[in-house]
Amino acid sequence: KPPISPKKVSQKFDPLETELPDWLSAETWLSWVTYRKEIGKSIKSKQSVTQAINVLSRSLEKGYTPEEIINQSIASGWQGIFEPKTPKGKPQPRPQHRAMQENFAAKDYGQTEMPSWAQE
Repeated sequence: KPPISPKKVSQKFDPLETELPDWLSAETWLSWVTYRKEIGKSIKSKQSVTQAINVLSRSLEKGYTPEEIINQSIASGWQGIFEPKTPKGKPQPRPQHRAMQENFAAKDYGQTEMPSWAQE
C-alpha cells in the first residue's frame, strides 16, 4: 500500500486581517464582521471584502459615512452592504398623493338609477 498523504491544511480567510482604507475604522469593520458571523453568514473571501469596501467607498462619495451604511444594514437585518440610491441631503422624490375624495369630486358620473329588476 502507498503511504497516506497528510490532508492539506486549508487556510481560512479572516476578514479582520484585511488592510482597511483610512476612512474605514477597524471598530466599524469589526461590528460588520461580527454581525455577519452572528447571523451565520461569515465573510469567506477577499473578493467579498473588496466588494463591500467598494460599496462603502461609493457611498462615502455620496456623503454617507461607512458607519451609517453598516449600521443601516445591521439595523435592517440585511446580509449585505448596500449603496444608497441618492446622494445624502438630496430628498427622495415622493409620489403625489391626493385625497380619495378629490379623485372623484371633479368627475360627473350622471344620474344613478336603480335597475328595474332591483325595484321589485
